[in-house]
Amino acid sequence: MSSPDASTGRVLVADPGQLAAAVVHRVLREAGYDVTVVGDAGAALQALRAEPPDVLLTAWRLPGIADAGGLCRLIRAEPALAALPVIVLTANRETETVVAALEAGADDHVAKPFVPQELVARVNAAMRVVRLERERAAALMELRAGESAYRVIAMEQASLRRVAATVASARTPEEVFSLVAREVAALLGCEGGGVARFEPDGTATLVGAHSSDASFVSWVGMPLNLKEHWVTADVLRTGAPARVDDYGDHGAGVRRSSVAAPVRVAGRLWGTVGAVSTRPEGLPAGTETRLGSFAELVSLAIANAQTRHEIAEMALRDPLTGLHNRRAFEEQLARRVAHAHRHDANLAMVIIDIDHFKRVNDTHGHQVGDMVLIELAHRLARVCREEEPVARLGGEEFVWLLPDTDAATALHAAERARAAVAAEPFPEVGEVTISAGVTDLRCGADALGLYRLADLALYAAKAEGRNRVEVWREAPAGDPA
Repeated sequence: MSSPDASTGRVLVADPGQLAAAVVHRVLREAGYDVTVVGDAGAALQALRAEPPDVLLTAWRLPGIADAGGLCRLIRAEPALAALPVIVLTANRETETVVAALEAGADDHVAKPFVPQELVARVNAAMRVVRLERERAAALMELRAGESAYRVIAMEQASLRRVAATVASARTPEEVFSLVAREVAALLGCEGGGVARFEPDGTATLVGAHSSDASFVSWVGMPLNLKEHWVTADVLRTGAPARVDDYGDHGAGVRRSSVAAPVRVAGRLWGTVGAVSTRPEGLPAGTETRLGSFAELVSLAIANAQTRHEIAEMALRDPLTGLHNRRAFEEQLARRVAHAHRHDANLAMVIIDIDHFKRVNDTHGHQVGDMVLIELAHRLARVCREEEPVARLGGEEFVWLLPDTDAATALHAAERARAAVAAEPFPEVGEVTISAGVTDLRCGADALGLYRLADLALYAAKAEGRNRVEVWREAPAGDPA
């Protein structure tokens, strides 16, 4: 790669659209970048191998390859290009395309039509990572002599590749955070490493941990007492790397020395990466500075893991009510049924439908109808337990799974939900009621049977006058079959 000054760098743009490529070329040239444009995957690979740029900006669709995901996978397989920042230009904001790009190894994405300022900001962010890595390498070369400096740089680059590969392989954020903690401990020669996330209320949560004796791992998911974790509190207060070398008798156990450095996501202080030493001599001088450089480099991986998780969650949520959607429900149902069969357990299902919902839309309009759906979702969420998933299947139909529950118990739960809906009038509408059908796995046998029988029970509740709950019987009233 070239060595850009403080304001520029080299960008390779791969886009078959001449007009789109020309616009990108102009925007980045005006921002001070040296820009080269190619129109297909073959030309992009040739240019990358001949003289790697600082950043690759590629369209999702490229002649010569299925999509940019294939190009990303080829790039990540070549050691000389494995750390190259890749930004994908997607033709839309569809979740599937964005997730596919990130899973294939892209570092970021920009949707077309793009805002020029956003495009430049994304490229600038990628360039900051490139420059930080170079500055770190240069500093290490000055501070350490001969082979030891090269060895440290190689270790850190290998660590970054492992973290990037974990992000690209669609692992959960928790797996990424734990890997970062392990890599930090290994790089600094410490007994423990950790990743903490700052919460909106000013507290912190340990979201990833590694220790030589596994003692820290059990703390994952727990809030951190910032009165004891001074080093984390120092980073929260100052936004800069910090260290603590004398914990005394302040509940720190066997810790002798701790360092932590800030992680920033989208420009805000997201959390910290940290390391702990239990050795009497503690950590060498300057360890926090070295950790700070590494934290800057892994920030992008942490941001991508967090972003992809949020995008994946959005893909499984109903955008109106925030409940699980049909796709999420089908996945949950398959898992819950398989688990029940493995453990000889039961599983109940409740299908809920709003009575006369068409009348609400026709009388008050669809906007008020949407508010009814949102309010109903809130009331159902208050009745259901955390381990009982609720989904909106579409329109005015909802479904509720109750693990380790039989139909008789689920009937009582559904009655509570029905009463909660009918108890208070809905804004602008007044009284709203629901009907529900209930069954369990002992009757339904499998996922399809469970759904079919609950639906038949719902049909019976409607036939019996609505605003009621019915459990599937051998011959439910009004069975259309």
